[in-house]
Amino acid sequence: VGFGACFQCPGGLAGAIGLPVAAFLGKLVGGMVADRLGWLRASIGALLLSLPLIAFSGGSLVLALPGVLLFQSTMAVTLVAVYALMPRWPAAAFGLPSLALIVGAFPTFFPAGKQLFGRWAFVPLIALSAVVLTLALRRLTRHGLARD
Repeated sequence: VGFGACFQCPGGLAGAIGLPVAAFLGKLVGGMVADRLGWLRASIGALLLSLPLIAFSGGSLVLALPGVLLFQSTMAVTLVAVYALMPRWPAAAFGLPSLALIVGAFPTFFPAGKQLFGRWAFVPLIALSAVVLTLALRRLTRHGLARD
């Protein structure tokens, strides 16, 4: 999402700095908000709020950057949830989500791949992410492995 959400945004310093800063701040703030509000509420709320900002930004950094910040805020919860499933393998628990990030970003490394990320591509992708994360966190919560 990070690379794909801003592919229509104008180039330049604002995007080059804004995108990584939004991703960083999202991860930082997302973990703190999730600890305060609960993993499920914070993560699903952030995903659903990010959906219109990312999907319908139309190349506007003013809309896309907050969308990326919100979307990235789920990363802290994702990492700790995978760790809860794999406590004996903490490095692998970090490595698997990192692998998923690079696999998901791979198409954006090529001009033809960026064409996959039109406005409507993000709607089902983010919605599906919210559904899958909801199901996973509810299951982890029932087993005492997640906080909510």
